[in-house]
Amino acid sequence: MKASYLDIRSKIEEEPLWYDENGTPRYEKFSPELSPDIYADEVVLLEIACQDCKQRFFVEMSWSTMRGLFKSRDVECFSSRFYNWAKDKEYFPIHYGDPPIHGCAGDTTNCYDLRIVEFHKKENFRFKRVKEYEIELEKIEHEEQ
Repeated sequence: MKASYLDIRSKIEEEPLWYDENGTPRYEKFSPELSPDIYADEVVLLEIACQDCKQRFFVEMSWSTMRGLFKSRDVECFSSRFYNWAKDKEYFPIHYGDPPIHGCAGDTTNCYDLRIVEFHKKENFRFKRVKEYEIELEKIEHEEQ
């Protein structure tokens, strides 16, 4: 479960445009440079949906060589995981987890990862968009409550 960030959300009337990998609401247009991981080598913007109410969110995730060195579960970068997935079509290895807090039972459940909206990879200290990794992952139908 992510933090609620009510201290931020209560001061800003507009809805966030996207959330970072920590669930922090973001109000500027998405850019990979806004990732909270200053060492990020790859940054993705995903569209996800709450498993309970199906509300959709745009969320950011990043991967860095530094993280790969210190966490055994994050050794493989997103693009490498994507390449391996494209070959065998098993589970997709990029998953956001719990959706941002939005006031329903789904706050504590996993999300549906719907699509990779943007995929950015750092080359020569600058992010380059890699459109071939921007794909639809899962379809869901909105259910009326």
